[in-house]
Amino acid sequence: MLTLYAACDLCQADARPDWDASGVGVMSAATAAAIASSYDLGVLAGDPVYAARGEQGRIWRLDTCSGSWAVKELLLPVGEAEAARDV
Repeated sequence: MLTLYAACDLCQADARPDWDASGVGVMSAATAAAIASSYDLGVLAGDPVYAARGEQGRIWRLDTCSGSWAVKELLLPVGEAEAARDV
């Protein structure tokens, strides 16, 4: 599984996610589709799935027609230059 650090304008717009009954944020389908499109991951095969929480953010699993992908949602805002240095 490849980990992608998604830092796109649509991700920042979704910085305040909806919350499910367990208190875990829910990534919107629009954000998941934008990430899949931006990184040429293929068409989504389902809703994004919360996978884990780390020190810097949450990890989501995106299942697409080309495979499963891990996407890190950073808890603190990060600019493009900072994100590029971290990859």
